[in-house]
Amino acid sequence: MKNSPWKFVLIGFGGAAALFLIAAVLYANSIGMSNLKRMYVLETTDRQIVEMGADERGIPQYLAKLNRQEELLKERMSREGWTFAEQEGSGYFFEKDGRKAIVTSRIWNHRYVIFKVSGDTVDLALSESSDAG
Repeated sequence: MKNSPWKFVLIGFGGAAALFLIAAVLYANSIGMSNLKRMYVLETTDRQIVEMGADERGIPQYLAKLNRQEELLKERMSREGWTFAEQEGSGYFFEKDGRKAIVTSRIWNHRYVIFKVSGDTVDLALSESSDAG
């Protein structure tokens, strides 16, 4: 009978550890392992933006940290020769040589922002990798 309180404590810690593990697996599954890798890159390197690939309609997507995302976007587009025209809601409008590009943004996972670039106008992540070289 003396060991029974310790059994309850061990079972309680084991149960808490199992719940924590299940929660971690469900979290990783809900955002995807590839997105976890992208988040890790943003948190552990000097990169400010990483490519996520295209969405279901083929629109290129990029992931960035939520801090100073507006300045980052304008800076990247400016490097590629695009001029900021205006912002309406989550849409940023740029112009270059009579062409127009729309970049939309949405907050994702409380600490990140996803940029979607209309058309094949600019690779936001490519701008950064050429700076590193």
